Amino acid sequence: KREEFLQKIVSASWQAAPKNYLANIKVYCNDRIGLLRDVAATCSSLNVNIIKTSATVADAKMHIPGQVDIVVEIPDIEKLRILLENLSDIEGVVNVRKIQ
Repeated sequence: KREEFLQKIVSASWQAAPKNYLANIKVYCNDRIGLLRDVAATCSSLNVNIIKTSATVADAKMHIPGQVDIVVEIPDIEKLRILLENLSDIEGVVNVRKIQ
């Protein structure tokens, strides 16, 4: 019986799943149609998953920019740097920063 059992053992190995970290990002922007879509498309183009988002429109009279807050899953600091750079390139974006 022991020999039969040993013949049925199959060697197997698994690779660890890549670890993602959560990053909170604040995008300050001038309000315009399609801005939230462009933020989401930028994340998607980099294969970055958005976990949570909220948006507030700008108040031009009070000189307050709009903002888009997003929480994303990010694999490493280099991907975060690229994401922040690409978000900064979106039309109407004034400033982008990672927040704690």
